[in-house]
Amino acid sequence: MNRTFLLMLTIVFGQLMLQAQEVFHFELESSVRTMRNPMVGLVASRVAGFQHCALLYLQSKASHETKATDFKWLDNQAYHLADFLALYQALITDEAISSDEQKSIKAAFKEATLAYPCFFDEDENTALQHVNCVGSDLTPFSLDTDWEKAFHSIFETFHQQNYTRQLEVFQRFSHQRKPIR
Repeated sequence: MNRTFLLMLTIVFGQLMLQAQEVFHFELESSVRTMRNPMVGLVASRVAGFQHCALLYLQSKASHETKATDFKWLDNQAYHLADFLALYQALITDEAISSDEQKSIKAAFKEATLAYPCFFDEDENTALQHVNCVGSDLTPFSLDTDWEKAFHSIFETFHQQNYTRQLEVFQRFSHQRKPIR
């Protein structure tokens, strides 16, 4: 009887673990598929590479913090990271936006990642590797970011600057996905 109960408990717990981090794993797999796809452009490939790196950083840091047991938190961070990067990519690849505007957009996104640290990582070589690296000028973002706060901040910033057409396209895209609460 105890063996059966233990086996059933193990199966139920295993199922819960598989359902946990559903968004996180989807976004991680999506970034790998994009990076491996030879048909995507340079911007999409670099953004996917950063997303992959950021998700692995989040997972690693969360496993050392109390956030490790909060799978919903990790899913929420992955969801907002994906939205942050999708909005970024939509803005910097829009041909209607001048190169000067694109530079200010990149700077605003970079600043949003720096303004909202998540773990306050003392290892700046790791946390800021994309900020300080010459080759990552397309994704100059901090890995140590609270992606929910950074996304809401940047969305509000560009809403105030009247990037309405780009935000409308993004909102249609994001409403197809269900937010994590």
